[in-house]
Amino acid sequence: MKTFLSAVLVVVIGMADISPAHAAPLQVKTENETSPSGDNTAVVVTPGFGAYKAPLIATMTPAEMRIVNKAQEHVDRVNIVRPLTARFVTWYVEPSAANSPTVNLARKTLLGTQSMFEALGIYEAKATAIVIGRTQKYIRDTVAKLGCHPDLSRTWGQHLMGSSLCSDTIIVMNLSGYLFLTTPGQKVTREMETRREPPIASQSYLLVHRNISGLSHEWAHSVRTLMAGGEVPIGEPAWMREGFAELVSGLARVKTFPVRTSYSDFHAVKIHLFTNWASRCKLDLRGYEHDFDILSGCEYYKGLIGVEILLSDFGGLEKLMKLYKDTSVLRSFEASFLTNYGMTLPEFEVLADKYINDIAAIPFRT
Repeated sequence: MKTFLSAVLVVVIGMADISPAHAAPLQVKTENETSPSGDNTAVVVTPGFGAYKAPLIATMTPAEMRIVNKAQEHVDRVNIVRPLTARFVTWYVEPSAANSPTVNLARKTLLGTQSMFEALGIYEAKATAIVIGRTQKYIRDTVAKLGCHPDLSRTWGQHLMGSSLCSDTIIVMNLSGYLFLTTPGQKVTREMETRREPPIASQSYLLVHRNISGLSHEWAHSVRTLMAGGEVPIGEPAWMREGFAELVSGLARVKTFPVRTSYSDFHAVKIHLFTNWASRCKLDLRGYEHDFDILSGCEYYKGLIGVEILLSDFGGLEKLMKLYKDTSVLRSFEASFLTNYGMTLPEFEVLADKYINDIAAIPFRT
C-alpha cells in the first residue's frame, strides 16, 4: 500500500497500566480444517505495551485457535540474526522526534522484521531513506530534497501516518499522526505537531499496537516487491498485499518482544479488539482484490486472516516467500499462487471466506 492509514474508528477503552506477560499457547488438536466443530473459547489477552483495563477477553473459534497457535510455532522456529540489510537504511529524523519512545519501539520492530527475513534467506533490500518527523514541513522538505514528489491528494495533501513512496525508496513515519489521529477523516493539526508525546504506559494499547508496526509494515511491502522482481506483483490482490504486511509486522513484533507479546495477543488485538470491522466489511474476500474506495481498510483485517491460513495450513513462511519469488519468474501473481498452493486464487478465497465469516460472527467487544 502507498499509504498505511487505519481507515477505521479506534475505540479507546478505559486505561490501566499493564505488566509484561506472555499468553500461554493455545492448544487445539484439529488439523488443517478452517471450520472444525466445537465451542468458541474466551482467551485472555495481554497486549504487551500501553494501557488497558484488565481483563481483556477475546473469543476465538476452534479453527482460529488452531491457526493462531500454529503461527506462534512458526515464529518460534525463526532464528534471530543480526540483519545486514539494516545497513541499506539512511535515517532522517526531526529533532523533536529523536527521543520518542514510540519511534524507539518502531525501530526495534523494524530490526526484528529485517532479522526475520534474513533468517529465512531473504536478503532483498535496496537503499532506503526513512523519514520520521513531527511536522508536515520537515517531512515534505526532506522528501522533496530526496527527489520524491508524491501525490498526496487522497490524504488532503498531508503525510498522515506511514507510507512507502517513490518505488519504495522512501518510508515516511509522521509521528504526530500516529500519536493523535484516532478517527477516519482526521487531519494533522499544528497543535498535534507540538503536543507532547504521552508516555507509552498512559496511551491506549490500541494506539500503541498500531503505532509501533508502521515501519515494519512498510518494509514488508518493499521486500515483497523486491522478491517479486522489483515491481508490484501483477495480479496481487489488495487483501494479500496488506495481509502479508500485517502478518510480517505481527510476527516480527512477537519475535522482537517475546516476553511481552505472543502471536495470540497480536491477533486478538488486531482482529477482535481494535475495531468492529465485521460490521462494515460485508464483501467476500474476492471483493477486496482491487484498490477501490470500497476497501475502507477491510483489506487489512480480512487480508491478515486470509494470509494466516496460508501461513498455518499451506507451507508456512517459506512458501509465502517462494510465492513472491516465483512471481518474478512467472510474471503473474495468480500463476505463482496456483503453482505454489495447488489451487487458484478464487478457490482459496472461497475456502477462506467460511473461516473469516465464522470469526466475523463473534460479537465485537466494545
